[in-house]
Amino acid sequence: MGWKDEDFLEDLREKTRRGMLGQVKRGLSPGGRAYGYRSAPIYDETKRDAYGQPLVVGYRRAVNPEEAATVRRIFEMYAAGQSPKTIAHRLNDESVPPPRWRDGAPQRGWTWSTINGSPKKAIGILNNRLYVGRLVWNRSCKVRDPDAGKRITCARPGSEWVYG
Repeated sequence: MGWKDEDFLEDLREKTRRGMLGQVKRGLSPGGRAYGYRSAPIYDETKRDAYGQPLVVGYRRAVNPEEAATVRRIFEMYAAGQSPKTIAHRLNDESVPPPRWRDGAPQRGWTWSTINGSPKKAIGILNNRLYVGRLVWNRSCKVRDPDAGKRITCARPGSEWVYG
């Protein structure tokens, strides 16, 4: 039974990745939420679900106006010569909600790494290609550490990245 379950999960993983790749190639969002954007459903009026409602055929990224204003402000402050640490302190002083903000969760606020990120990994607001209009998918993978049992993120080589 264990082998059968493992085989099922591997097949499901491949089908999910194939579906996400198809979404990227169609110019749609493969999932995940980037700061400054929200997911907007795309409906097919010719198809109906069991309740007679138009069928959702995918999701596209739509601009979240409040968060987008913060992203533009971060780029403007950085272009004016302010460091990511200074920008983070200013946003925290003004109580601007950071990415992944949840009501009721401990308040962590903005950090310089959230703003700067990593050029090699193409993450962070200043280094994420999404903010210049280019979606990059398949940058990393998650594997389970056999000793600890935890999932760890590993970077994929740039040749495997898919641009949408």
